[in-house]
Amino acid sequence: MISMNEQSSAVGAETPAMRSGFPNYFDKPFRVVQILVTIVAIGSLIGSSIVVVHPQRFIRLQGFSPLALGGAILAFFLASALWALAARVHRAHWWIFSFLILARIGVFFLFGNASFPGASDPSAYSLIARNILMGKGILLDSFYDITTVKFWTLYPPLYPILLSAIYEFFGANPFSIFFLNLFVQILAAFSLFRLCRELHGAKAGIAAATIYLAWPVSIFSVIVAHKEDLAILLFSEVVLSFLRQRRGIALKESMRLGIAAGLLALCQPAWVSSVAFLGIIPLVALGWSRTLRVAGTAVPFFAAILLPWIVRNYVLYGTFVPLTSSYGISLLYVATNHFDALNQYYLTHHANELVGARAGWSMAIGVIHAHPAKYLLGRIVSLIYALCLETSNEVVFGTFSHSSIFLHFVAYVTQIFYAGMVAAAAHAIWRNRQQRMAWPLLILAALLAQMVVLGMWLEYGERHRYAITILLMVCVAINSASPRVRAAASPA
Repeated sequence: MISMNEQSSAVGAETPAMRSGFPNYFDKPFRVVQILVTIVAIGSLIGSSIVVVHPQRFIRLQGFSPLALGGAILAFFLASALWALAARVHRAHWWIFSFLILARIGVFFLFGNASFPGASDPSAYSLIARNILMGKGILLDSFYDITTVKFWTLYPPLYPILLSAIYEFFGANPFSIFFLNLFVQILAAFSLFRLCRELHGAKAGIAAATIYLAWPVSIFSVIVAHKEDLAILLFSEVVLSFLRQRRGIALKESMRLGIAAGLLALCQPAWVSSVAFLGIIPLVALGWSRTLRVAGTAVPFFAAILLPWIVRNYVLYGTFVPLTSSYGISLLYVATNHFDALNQYYLTHHANELVGARAGWSMAIGVIHAHPAKYLLGRIVSLIYALCLETSNEVVFGTFSHSSIFLHFVAYVTQIFYAGMVAAAAHAIWRNRQQRMAWPLLILAALLAQMVVLGMWLEYGERHRYAITILLMVCVAINSASPRVRAAASPA
């Protein structure tokens, strides 16, 4: 017989992973994630100070703006108060959500008529959507105004198809872009709510939706044609389907997993490998048998979603085409760290995009072989920038705004919000390294592994780490909705 004292001692010896229902060898990955998130938090705080004082080091802004900094700090504390209220005050989330939707409407009325240069993704998505409406198909036929090559597979098809459908109803105008993005962002917030509710209840779900809707990147980009919010929606659905497999094999969830993963591949191909790394989670935590049964249902649906796009590309070129033809220009960009000289050669001296993609890939491999140390250093620096900085909105707004104070405000508020969110996530992970954080930590470990093994070696910027950003938001939401446990008073 085991005495009560021995039982208590045994329980006290359990590791956090064991208390979470995982084998104790998960403790090391958990600890690695804790340390990495803490390092990123420190780096983002340092990055914030540099962006505030010397923004020209990272972005196209000069000098320091005290007025913009004051506004950014006020906006950050307002966002912090909103997500704290949303998780704790009964029914407060409805007026908070309404306020955040009104903020997006305000951005549209102020900047909705902005125009973007030809050399930009927003212009490319809008042009492809127009070509779909004109019956040309999914085609980009005036890329960067420097080539006559027609690009049939350079951009993934899902977002332009949806945008063309909205254009059909409302016309090819800024309101259509705003309407589609706002609708997708509301769906993404609801998906994050469901994801966090699955992990830690409705309060955590409300907090996660609030953090996402208060995220300056999503607010300022609501008028810009972009696929990232749609990718976040689909990625959240993939993660939710994975999490629901904990309850046992569900045919419906496995089907949903395959469909969501297939749509994600047609929206943001760079995240497809993240789904494969997420497959490690049920494999290790749920066992081989269950994982194979889930895959047996999900993979056929995944393939069925991709099949029309693959067949269409084969008919066009008579050969198998990866999800996009951007792999050549992407690797060429990171190998040379600049678009102009080599990329113009790549774009203008080839008969079609596949020949150009292969040539660009070969040129990039040659550059990497000639300068491997420079390539490695460049990828490490890009990774640090991607993880520690949040400045992409300044670049977007820099194309159509002449207000220096406003541009400084956008740069400051996006960076300060991101740094504060990562710091809050690090605190949440260290505070709750037990059952309530086990699954988010495991998913973060898979995403960080994907980033190191595959992601960072091609083009890797802020938008490529948004899947990690979403999981950090989940950690903050779970922590904000968790009860505060006070230490018991010592007996007299």
